[in-house]
Amino acid sequence: MGNMRLLIVDDDVRARSALVILLCGRGYHVSTAEDTAAARALLEQAEFDLVLTEVQLPAANEPALLSMIARLPDRPAIVVLTGRPSLDSAIEAINARVDGYLIKPCEPQALINCLEAALDRRSSERRPLAILRDVRAQLSTLSSQIGAVTGQSSQLKLVEDREPEEGVLRIGALQIGLNRRAVMIDHTLLPVTPIEHKLLRCLAEADGQICNYSVLVEHIHGYHTSNEEAAALLKSHARNLRRKLPPGYLVTVRDTGYVLVDPKNQQLVSEELSPQHFLELGAVMASHGNLASD
Repeated sequence: MGNMRLLIVDDDVRARSALVILLCGRGYHVSTAEDTAAARALLEQAEFDLVLTEVQLPAANEPALLSMIARLPDRPAIVVLTGRPSLDSAIEAINARVDGYLIKPCEPQALINCLEAALDRRSSERRPLAILRDVRAQLSTLSSQIGAVTGQSSQLKLVEDREPEEGVLRIGALQIGLNRRAVMIDHTLLPVTPIEHKLLRCLAEADGQICNYSVLVEHIHGYHTSNEEAAALLKSHARNLRRKLPPGYLVTVRDTGYVLVDPKNQQLVSEELSPQHFLELGAVMASHGNLASD
């Protein structure tokens, strides 16, 4: 269990401290969060094998933690340890397919048994995926060796070979794979996260139209929220994408949403525009044949 990463989410500092002592003593790598917002930030930064969480946490306009974890691409095991049991929280736990629901106070050994059982189930479910990743890694190594001999770029060859099967969206020099997390610019793979890939795909499929913040969050995370809250959720992802993409591709339409464009064709003067500026610019470009009208 020494390589297992656990996230403890509890607004009671004494409970968190006691759990850290217990679980670190068992050899787990443990991180902690005091509320839903802090937990979400940690889950976006790193992968965890298991989340041990209280229910009815301070939310600060955040979506429900259990449902958010359940939607993660590489979902960790979930165990609820609560001092506030209720029918509503039990139903929420069932809907999120949690691996355990325990009530405080809980015997340490009972908690450890529950965590180990949850981690064993997750390992069993992930084993076929791990084998598949190993096979892909070996194929990639073999392809690199072949590329070194033939003088060809094996990385580009693998992408080009599979694109006809999986489909690709193109915005200028930017290519976005539809069925896998592959994003390329000028034949160079970009290290995008699953959420960044979803964001780029949604914007590319909009074909030059503005996507509202709330619409993007619904597509990416699967839940409804206000445009203001959605803008806050997407802000860090958009900022990270701008560091990876050449300038001009990702444009913010202030208080509205984002749009993905080919900067060589659109001649955008800024990566942040007002809605009125965007519409005026669109009319000018349409008159020159560079921007398709609705």
